[in-house]
Amino acid sequence: MGTGGPGSFFGRTQTRVNEFPAVVGGVARLQLDTFNPTALVPGDSFYGAEIQTIQEFDPVVNGPMAFETRSRLLAPMPGGLVGSLFTWDLSSTGGSRDEMDFELLSNDIVAGDDRVLTNVFDGADFSNPGDLEFISPAGFDLTAFNTYRIEWDPDRFNGFVRFYINGVLVREEFDSVPSGTGPIEGIPEVRLNFWAPDSNFADGFNANLQPVATEAENETFFYEVDYVLVETLDTGGACNNDGTCDAGENCNSCPNDCISKTSGNPSTHYCCGDGTCEGAEDSTNCAIDCGANPCNNNGICEPGEDCDNCGNDCESVTGGNPANRYCCGNGIVEGPEGDGRCDGNP
Repeated sequence: MGTGGPGSFFGRTQTRVNEFPAVVGGVARLQLDTFNPTALVPGDSFYGAEIQTIQEFDPVVNGPMAFETRSRLLAPMPGGLVGSLFTWDLSSTGGSRDEMDFELLSNDIVAGDDRVLTNVFDGADFSNPGDLEFISPAGFDLTAFNTYRIEWDPDRFNGFVRFYINGVLVREEFDSVPSGTGPIEGIPEVRLNFWAPDSNFADGFNANLQPVATEAENETFFYEVDYVLVETLDTGGACNNDGTCDAGENCNSCPNDCISKTSGNPSTHYCCGDGTCEGAEDSTNCAIDCGANPCNNNGICEPGEDCDNCGNDCESVTGGNPANRYCCGNGIVEGPEGDGRCDGNP
């Protein structure tokens, strides 16, 4: 990774120029000082840090991508600072960008809010706040090392972005997905930075935190980064398009074979091939998750079979007088089953 070249200024922060972060105890430390030795007007800005990948990542060449870091805000720390992992792709005119963000706000440490900010920008101009969402995982602590992962596929299911914290999926975005259309190439780089925003970023701003005019007054704070990983997203292996969701296939890698629901309320989503039998999946349409249909059509209602999954072997009456209804194989002796027609309804 590089240092961000000639440096940038955002919020109230000048980033360091061609200065690599120190490595302490095996982790990189992105440093922010309240004194900026490069300020034209002493005391008008903070002195932060940004690192970025030298390589850009083209989904056409590399395929769907994953971007991951393990990081923390090092306590003690005042409110008003932000540590980030994000992708960055600026239009050729400089007026809009694609971006996918994790942002760790020290204001939340001070307030005791166990949450992290996620955000997505799709061809957005710089007045656009993005499609932001705060995530509050159970037991979350911004001052402890956590793993933050962004998965991005601009094509499958018309595009998706997934956010993970410590291996747990915490957000799926299907509407605001950087697509690389229009003036933006869709070839992002990955950046991490540590900075102090101004009042335009209300959730991250702290009016009580101010830059200082002399080195003697300086305070130093750190955003620690254990590692950064960029990899091609594993979409599950080969797809043979035979109409059956086989081992190594899933709804991402083989949507013609593996059923799914990925829109609407996330609690109703399912993906055949992910190892969990859920939603509309059953032994008929998703045996890889739900197990094979036990019906052998031998004329005997055997364990594992019932009138729903094996109507040829297991008798039933599902209409008419409720007192006469029954379903062989459901584990309940009911209606006329007492005459032995279901062998005691095993």
